Amino acid sequence: MKKLYTAFAAVFWLGMMGLLFQREVFPSIIVTNPAGYKIELSKDYPIRQSWMGIYFKDNKIKGYEV
Repeated sequence: MKKLYTAFAAVFWLGMMGLLFQREVFPSIIVTNPAGYKIELSKDYPIRQSWMGIYFKDNKIKGYEV
């Protein structure tokens, strides 16, 4: 029974790796629009970064430096 589970896990893993390879290497086969999320963006909503800080009594709390 243990060999059956091992074989199933190996076949499942190989199948998932094959799907990942197909989607990463040949995305045009599956996706009809390879532009991805860019088509969802319009000129009305520009892409920009937004930064926030944490303040306590008008003093910014500094984070840890690693």
